[in-house]
Amino acid sequence: MSKNEANVNDNISENQKAIMATSLEDFISEFKAFDANTARRMGGNNGKPSICIVNSERNGKRLMLSEALFQLLESPKKLSFLFKENHLAIANEFPKTEAIKFSPDKRSHIIYSSGLVQDIVKKFNLDYSNRTSLSFNDIEVKRMKNATGAEIPVALVTMTVNKNDDED
Repeated sequence: MSKNEANVNDNISENQKAIMATSLEDFISEFKAFDANTARRMGGNNGKPSICIVNSERNGKRLMLSEALFQLLESPKKLSFLFKENHLAIANEFPKTEAIKFSPDKRSHIIYSSGLVQDIVKKFNLDYSNRTSLSFNDIEVKRMKNATGAEIPVALVTMTVNKNDDED
């Protein structure tokens, strides 16, 4: 277990522990899949797991994973996304969803996909009227068993905007 996983696991509530005991199939049954056909192409932070979503005509549309989150997800070469209410779930691959391939480099973990960004912005009603990017760092990373019994890391991102976020 990595140091980041240990820190994340130290702050787990009883409700979160119950979720962690759930199988991957049961967990994702309440989520809806993003349409990978609209998000075909895919391409750090302060040491904490986070994502940043850029949504701008001038600066492009992309989703960036922090180095910490990338490592907690075990350095994936593809990702799947699911959504439920105010949560975005991210894993290497969820059953019955199409994973988006990307080629992360050593410095950044960027998914260039205007379709994915547009879906996320729409599904979570994110307001970019006075900014070009939003960051989300309320993230839990859980280890769940897939259908074959293998454990995979799943990031659960709370998609609420911090009112103290600086405008870009």
